Amino acid sequence: KRCTMPATAPPATAPSSLLPAEVASAVANFERGLGDIEERVRRLQRAPWAELCGGLPPLESARLHLMVAYTINTLFYMYLKTQGIPSANHPVLAELERIKGYIRKVRAASQEAE
Repeated sequence: KRCTMPATAPPATAPSSLLPAEVASAVANFERGLGDIEERVRRLQRAPWAELCGGLPPLESARLHLMVAYTINTLFYMYLKTQGIPSANHPVLAELERIKGYIRKVRAASQEAE
């Protein structure tokens, strides 16, 4: 079973004339980046996971799994921040550190394999 992202309404943004130029630029850059992330998530959702990792060597498969796990947890952390939810002691931070540990292990294994 695949997870699907709920359809969201376009973000409500303040007219750029009400924002200082540097803030309006940062918001525009953020919106473009968010659109890019959404498109990449949609592409990942369209393809079965086995198809995405099926032909990859083990280290590449591990990298893909870690990239997805790290990205999802980072996005959740960002969500907590945007909602004003205290995140200093939230379990997502421990999960991000756990994933970073595995990233270091895969990086070391990759360097040994070269």
